[in-house]
Amino acid sequence: MQEIADENGEALGDVKIILVNLAGTEEGIPDLSARNQMPILQDDVETKLAQRFGASKWYIYIIDSSGIPKTIFYSLNLDTERDRLITAINAARSTK
Repeated sequence: MQEIADENGEALGDVKIILVNLAGTEEGIPDLSARNQMPILQDDVETKLAQRFGASKWYIYIIDSSGIPKTIFYSLNLDTERDRLITAINAARSTK
């Protein structure tokens, strides 16, 4: 995701990319933050953010500015499907 954000920074405009670290995987935060400059939200057993969205590791949610999920990728190869991700981001931006 960091590479995609860096490569498309200007084109992304006001899009925010936030990584969510799943509850119970806190030991992985140093490795995650070493590879990314994006904000990391640490989920916990009280907030249950991932559970509320039914999320699992590697899920990508595109949410519009009003908080409505527009696209959910359950499996996306960031090496070969970058254009698909950027298209989904741009589609969500155009619904503002």
